[in-house]
Amino acid sequence: MKNRESGNRAVGTSEKRRAKDSNHQHLHLISTCTTPVQQNYIMSSDKSTDNPWNQETSQKFESKRPGEYFDPCQEAASRSLKCLARNGGDRDMCTDYFQAYRDCKKQWIEQRKESKKKAGWFA
Repeated sequence: MKNRESGNRAVGTSEKRRAKDSNHQHLHLISTCTTPVQQNYIMSSDKSTDNPWNQETSQKFESKRPGEYFDPCQEAASRSLKCLARNGGDRDMCTDYFQAYRDCKKQWIEQRKESKKKAGWFA
């Protein structure tokens, strides 16, 4: 593994990737034991994808013009496209980003259906 010096310690390939990805998703390093060898990376959820169908996005969607496109999960879509560009089109490197977009879209559609049910036929 190639290393470069960063201050007092060497920075390996996985650490470079983690630093690069930290601009696009919030990565937190959580040690599962006292040895530095075993470490898990957990991505914290982003505010914009926590609830794609909130009052603000609902209002934007309902007030858009008929031919206008609105995607409340656009931020997740942008992150996945940036990941592809960063990794030379390697889809395997971006599966987490794709899954985050699919999850956001699924949640948005389910919440939209639920809000239509609550509104009733003549609302």
